[in-house]
Amino acid sequence: MDSNQLKYISYLTQTTSLTKVAEHFFTSHQVVKKAIANLEEELHVALIQTTNQGSRLTPAGLCVAEHAPKFQQQYLELTEALQNFRPSQPDKITELHLYVVPSMANDYYLTLYDTFFEQHTQSKLVLHVSTFPQMLKDAASAENRVYLSMISSSQDMTFELNAFAQKYQLRSILFEPITTYICMHKSSPYAKLAHPSLADLKEASIYVFLNTNPLCFSEEDPGPSIQYFSDYSILKRNIKKQQALGIVKKADYEYYFGKDNSEFILRPLNETKMQYTILVSENTLTENPLIQEFIYFLQKHLQE
Repeated sequence: MDSNQLKYISYLTQTTSLTKVAEHFFTSHQVVKKAIANLEEELHVALIQTTNQGSRLTPAGLCVAEHAPKFQQQYLELTEALQNFRPSQPDKITELHLYVVPSMANDYYLTLYDTFFEQHTQSKLVLHVSTFPQMLKDAASAENRVYLSMISSSQDMTFELNAFAQKYQLRSILFEPITTYICMHKSSPYAKLAHPSLADLKEASIYVFLNTNPLCFSEEDPGPSIQYFSDYSILKRNIKKQQALGIVKKADYEYYFGKDNSEFILRPLNETKMQYTILVSENTLTENPLIQEFIYFLQKHLQE
């Protein structure tokens, strides 16, 4: 009996899907199924019952789930008590190699990464900047690397990403879709639009896309008038001159423009959403708890 087996059983009290259990713990359906089967063999009881409606705990499974927290707490206390009998070892610094697209290496994201590693002083972040197409090439043969990007939340893009991940035995972890916003000056002719779409903005002289991957932004073709800026000072200057409309995330707007900046207006952009995605090898994910913690941290903070 191990802690993972008990975690899977405990989480099954909240869902009827082994797949959702696997997604919650960043592992595969097969790993969860095998772990529960091994526990059933060890305890000589059936713990789950699978039907067309999903998987649910048997009475024996509910009994195990009820006792699991106590067992895990006792195991933790035992581990801590035995630490006094183990020879002291020098602190190890664990490196996390994170590959991001260029727009995710600016001040906003760097501050976010630093926040995590301030709480994990024995770990070190090694940050690499790469384009999304290059990430896909590298990830096919990569070990101990995590790739973070933003992509369009279109069905086509999600399907292609999952197909690539399956082909190269990678995990593709998608975050919840994120609404993108149009940032404009208060005197902009578009300021009265409550929920503009790209079609509404076709007459704008300049579009500015920030923190997005231009190759994977939208199913729609925004047209030839788009220009890309990675510097927020340039973006703000151009928007103030009414020469541009910025496409940003709400969190970025509040970070760079200020929550109560009266000069600029923020409007939700219709029918265009983005998602964060992480590509990581299964071995890297299962063998490095630091990476699992880091992914949980990103999922919590990289939302609106």
